[in-house]
Amino acid sequence: MIENQSGARLILWGVFVVVVLVTLPASIAPLQKELDGTGASLAKNWMLNSVNRYRSIWLMKGEPDSIEVDGAMLRMTEAGLVLPLDDNEQLDCDGWLTVHYPQRKIMTANLLEISRIAKGDGYVCLYRYSNNQLVLVTFNTNSLQIDVENSAK
Repeated sequence: MIENQSGARLILWGVFVVVVLVTLPASIAPLQKELDGTGASLAKNWMLNSVNRYRSIWLMKGEPDSIEVDGAMLRMTEAGLVLPLDDNEQLDCDGWLTVHYPQRKIMTANLLEISRIAKGDGYVCLYRYSNNQLVLVTFNTNSLQIDVENSAK
């Protein structure tokens, strides 16, 4: 009789382990999506904090055309934003990201692609990540907007 109880316990534990292994991936998928969204929101907040940091430095220095921060010379707009243009007056999305989000990764997601679009009197930088997160940075004459989307390519 003891052998039967041991066998029954072993079967029950086996069934329990199989049920856990089957249901675990299904329950992790929504959690991973939420974690990706949270990571992208944190990246957006980091970028906005950086934008505000440079604007504060610019204000404290008397609103000059450029400021030197951490050994880098940054050209500024009339609104105190880091100008997203390179020395040839071309949109430099890679340079903007280096200034405002140097780690470039969103949690474990790698930056896959940087796209740039000139749009009227403004610019849009699109940063596509390996977890299908898309960060859009829109620059207008005196404003900046950062949006995060979940977008499969």
